[in-house]
This record gives sequence, structure tokens and C-alpha cells, in this order.
Amino acid sequence: MHPAPPPPPFRHLDTTTGVAALAEALCDPPDMTPTLVVTAVNRTRGIPLDLAHIADEVGDAARLVVITDPNLTRALTGLMPPGTTPYNGAARIYPAHDLTWTGDCFAGDLLFANIRPDNGARIAGVISARLLTMAENAQGFEALDALADRSVGAVAEDADPRPFRGEFTGASSATVGMISSADAPGVGMLRVDLDTLLPGAPVVIGSIFADGDEVSGHFDASGAVVDVAGMRTAEQLAGDLVVQHCYPAVVTGVVAKSQVSVQVVPGMTSYLTQSGIGTSVSAGDVIAVQVQSVGERHGTLKIIVGPAPEDATVEDAPSLRTGGPAWVSMHAPLDETTSGAESSTSRNDVTVGVPAGSVAELEGLRRKVPQLKHEKAELSRTIGQLHEKLEIIGRENDHTWQENDRLTDENERLQEALRRAGVHVPTTLPGAGQGRGPRRRVRTEVEVVHTERPFIGNEFTDPADQLDLEVRVEWARRVDAAEKAAHPLRFRFGVQFLGSVRRVIDDSEALRWKLPRVMMWIASGYEDRTTRPHQFRISDAGGAPYLVRDDRAKAYRVDLETNTAAARRLHYWKLPDGTVEFQRVGFHDEPGF
Repeated sequence: MHPAPPPPPFRHLDTTTGVAALAEALCDPPDMTPTLVVTAVNRTRGIPLDLAHIADEVGDAARLVVITDPNLTRALTGLMPPGTTPYNGAARIYPAHDLTWTGDCFAGDLLFANIRPDNGARIAGVISARLLTMAENAQGFEALDALADRSVGAVAEDADPRPFRGEFTGASSATVGMISSADAPGVGMLRVDLDTLLPGAPVVIGSIFADGDEVSGHFDASGAVVDVAGMRTAEQLAGDLVVQHCYPAVVTGVVAKSQVSVQVVPGMTSYLTQSGIGTSVSAGDVIAVQVQSVGERHGTLKIIVGPAPEDATVEDAPSLRTGGPAWVSMHAPLDETTSGAESSTSRNDVTVGVPAGSVAELEGLRRKVPQLKHEKAELSRTIGQLHEKLEIIGRENDHTWQENDRLTDENERLQEALRRAGVHVPTTLPGAGQGRGPRRRVRTEVEVVHTERPFIGNEFTDPADQLDLEVRVEWARRVDAAEKAAHPLRFRFGVQFLGSVRRVIDDSEALRWKLPRVMMWIASGYEDRTTRPHQFRISDAGGAPYLVRDDRAKAYRVDLETNTAAARRLHYWKLPDGTVEFQRVGFHDEPGF
């Protein structure tokens, strides 16, 4: 069944050539006109979005495209930057005046997912309003571009920044906004870009300006703002903080399972240590922290933070600009059932001066990141376990047939010896088959059954005593007598170690035999006999400092497996006195230490 043609001015793409042309136009727009791409549900080829409403409201202000063939949707995905293509009934708006989305799929207007017949009309209203706002912003950019083109020849003569006074009129993206000013040339609009004013700071345009704010500063010949009056330094912002009070902070990175880097003040990194924090938040999240101290250390201003007490009052963050809004704020949870589209119609938070739908979509997706990471880890763990079970079944099957062949050969040799000795040997034994015939291997179902005890040995009922014994037996067997005095065993188990062994190793007989041997080599100073031992850094950056505990113990990691999905890793601490504390066994894609 062919779907009904979309209402004009929607354009229906039904060829790969058309899809290729669309991808080229989206990534390299011919003008400032935004584009809406709507896809059909794969199974039904139907479109739950109210296209007629969008066509009536938007008209020719934007390019409207519909793709109903899932094969063409997949073709578009292959031609576009990763993560930027809608599919299976979703829709996405592509701005032409700001192409940040080509390098960051979370930038700009995100796709509208989970569109259903019961909310299609409501989401169509949100999309229409957003398209019209974007088209209006794009017209301002077209005017600025035309002005910039006319000003190219005059830049050398008018290179010095000129002062302006005006009013902030709104944001066109997360980091770009517009200022109307009588001092501006041409159409009287100036462009302010945070990537120029505050490069690298985790702020959005609403961190500095609210609609209607009076703004002054200087702009260059191209109409770009080069400085804004009233901008405050990091030291001035830090001076607003009160020790023992709680403030919002932006998470800038996950250091370890229980440690993240945050910024209470833009550009000043602090570290929050809290149990499990590294697995529940991700970069870009806003959390509450308690400021414990503010002061100079080694000539650098430092802000020390700790976990915020439960039910603590969170103060407003300092303002980046005198008289401006708080640079970051805590937000109430959003209803994610429509991927932020429904929330965007009612949200009016002056602390985030970007289009409301974009913020709702972005915050909704960010809140899903920890769950998706957890699901990914679980899937990787399951795949690894299945690979391990298949390997075990294969090894057991091969061993069984080798043992069968060996016993059969042994039986034949014994029968032959008995016959030479004159002892009568029956041709068959009771219960055995009557025909000898050729040997055949029969395919059988093999089920691996694990007992509750995760350890192989049964000398002790306590898992700690059992593993301790196995490590010491390995040391006694594998370290030469002459070397034992120079390589004594000095180790202990961390509080999480035995639990991690039970969780990660108990389904792998091969790894459970290997673990005590690797632990023995590490605890006796023979780390070079293990696979890829290395000191652990606080982040993935190559120049990041190494992770060191308060007692000066250094963090290390060694491979228990290589070249396999969900490979296991052994984490341990080396104390200053030479003792090794085994921290945990984990999978290679688990974050932190």
C-alpha cells in the first residue's frame, strides 16, 4: 500500500538521488532557510505527525521534506553526520544559519521522537512555532551576512571596535544570540557568540543574557560583539560563594566511580567525591554541591566542594554579568514521554535563554544517558558471558571426546593383553551396544551448571580463606625457593573485591583458575609476568595525573583477558610499604576505578 502524498509545500523524497541532494543541502545550505525532515513509521509507512497543520502554519518559510521509505531513511543516515538523522516516525529541524549540529548531534534543534497519533497534532504546533522562530532568526543572519559582505572592503579602515548600547532580543542557538542596537550598522542587529566571548566555558547564552536585558560593549566591522560591559571574572564569581552553602554546579567529567569534576564557577574545576556519583551522572548534568572552602593554593584560586546534604537549600549561582541571570540553575525533572516536545510549550525559564524546545529535548536526552550507558554495559556483560559459556562448552566437549578416544584405545589394549594371556574376553559388556561399527560422535546438549559457591576449591567454606589459600599455593608452586625471600607475598582484599569476583568471574572456570595466579604475580612483585599492567589515571586524557589515595596508595590495572568482548580487568592499589590491596574485578568498559 502506497502512503498518501504529503500536502504541499511538503516534498516527498522517493529516490536515492533525492536523498543525496538533501544530505548535501543540509550540511552545506544554499541559503539561511531551515529544513524540516519527517520520516514515516517503518512498519506501517504512516506519519503520525499532523503535516497539514505544519503546511498551513509554516508555508514557504521553511523547506518541508517527507521520507516514507525506511530504506531511503537508512541511506540518509549513512550520508549524514552520526546521530543527526530521524527515523521510524521521528522528525528533525535543521537550522541553516548555525551548523553546530554537524559536529555535535545534541546541538541545535533535536529530533522529535515518540510521535504518536494522540500527540501528533500537539507536536505539530510546537514544530510550526519553532520553524517560524528559526526562520525569523535566519532572516536576521542573512541581513548580517549581507552587511558583513558589504563591510569587507571597509574593515581595514574601520578595524577598531566601536561602542554600542542595545537590547538582547533572544537566542538563535545555545551559544549565539542577537542584540538590537541603534549603534549597529544596516538592520541594527549585532551577533554575540559565546565561543568568542567565553571559549571553552560550559555556559549557554541564557547564562549571561535574558530577553530584554540592556547590553553595552563593543563590536567589530562584521557586526560581531567583541566584549560586553559588566562581565565578571572567575575570581569575582568565587568571591560571591559562601562556605558551607550549597550551589548548583555543572559536571564536566567522570573521574572515577565515586568522583566527578565539576565547575561551580566557569573555568574553575573542582572535584566532588561521593559514593557512586560517577555512575549516576554524566558530563553536562547540573548537580548540587556544598562549598567547603575558597582560597589560594600554590598561587591558584581553588574551590573545594563536597556532597550537598539532603533537603539542603540550593542558593542561586553567581552571575557572569552584573545584573544578569544566574550562570547555571537547578531544573525540575521534565516529562520525557514526548521527548520534551510537550514540555517545551510551557517552559519559560529565564536562566536558559535558548529556544525552550531545544533545552527540553537536550535535558531529556541527557537524563537518559546514564540509563543507556548502564544498558550498554549490561549488554556487553551478557555478550561476554555468552562467549565464555560457548568457549567452556566447546572445551568441555573437546575434552570429553578426547577422553572417550583415550579410554576406547585403553580398553582395546587391555582386551588385547588379556587375549594374549589366554583369558576369555567377551565381545560386549553388559549394557553395551551389540555392534562395534565405526565410531561416531553424537551431538549432545550440554548445560553448564554452577553451584552457589563461585570458587573452584572446597578446602574452606569462607570465600576469603579459599582465595587466600589458592594465591599462596600458586606462590609456593611457581616462585623458586631461592627467590621467595626476595619476593614475599604481601596482599589483602578490599571491601568490594570478593563481591566483584563473585559477580564477574563466577561464570568462567578458566578465569577462576587464572585469577589466583595473576594475583600472586602482582603481590610478589612479578608484575612483568602479567598482561599490560599500568598505572591508572584520573581520566582518559593522556596527560591526566595518576590516581592516588589519601594514604599515598597508587592505583593500577592489569588485563585478565584480551581480544574479547567485555574483557575482564583486575584493579588494585599499591601501598607505600609494598602491600597490594586488590580493589575489584570489572569489565573493560566499566567507568572509573
